[in-house]
Amino acid sequence: MPNAGGGFLVREIQPGSIYEKLGVRTGDVIRSVNGQPINNMDEVMKLYQQLGGIDKVGSVAIEVTRGGRTESLQYNLE
Repeated sequence: MPNAGGGFLVREIQPGSIYEKLGVRTGDVIRSVNGQPINNMDEVMKLYQQLGGIDKVGSVAIEVTRGGRTESLQYNLE
């Protein structure tokens, strides 16, 4: 869900998803993925397509706002 201050609000996490593996929590606001500003899920999907698909990315770094603080989360795909 788009967030008024930029990024998008995580309303739910699918079990087994990359976001669960990254440690993203319900209520987090995702600000960027691999350094690219993100405002909605369509932008995330376009980014993965440009990179050749999530299985080609190697690692994913996400910047989130959680409880008013910015946190960086990273997961290496193998």
